[in-house]
Amino acid sequence: MYDSDLDTVEYLINYYEEISYKVEKHTSPFWRFRRDFSKEFGISDPEFRRATLWTNLSKIDIAKTTSPGLDFHHLSQAFIGLLMAEIEIVKPDVVLILTMNVHYTWHVNNYGWLRDAPFSEEKPAELTRTSVIPKMIDHLRAAGRLPEHTYQISHPNYLCLQPGGYSEMVKQLVELIRAKPGGVMGC
Repeated sequence: MYDSDLDTVEYLINYYEEISYKVEKHTSPFWRFRRDFSKEFGISDPEFRRATLWTNLSKIDIAKTTSPGLDFHHLSQAFIGLLMAEIEIVKPDVVLILTMNVHYTWHVNNYGWLRDAPFSEEKPAELTRTSVIPKMIDHLRAAGRLPEHTYQISHPNYLCLQPGGYSEMVKQLVELIRAKPGGVMGC
């Protein structure tokens, strides 16, 4: 059943604040990753909830899965457009695109980053992808559209299933950010 009261701006802001300022610890791999990543920059718990933001590329699911086929591709491309609007508003120092694994690249590679438009057969994608740590971290560039520190990494849910988990990868990612010009958060 649809409840129109749940889609108001006030409701969504209150919901976000409730999650952001909550003292109780979330224990999923995603939340542990955010906490550990923030801690490497000296941002302690619970402050990381206010110092970091998250958004989902796939904002719609049905029974915890995405719709298959062409609809999924169109939605994914539209959500990347929404991500670009969010980046323009927030102007983050670092953008981490967490995907099922680092090999999942179609939607990110085929978005028209410079045109801010979904994939088109007529024009190539304008994204540059460089493998920084093979099979773990890719550096993404799109001529002024993405912050210098934009990386695609495997989602923590996936990384937790890999030998060593994500702890070492977090340290390598933080070292990479600190080493590059335009370091963040006083690094």
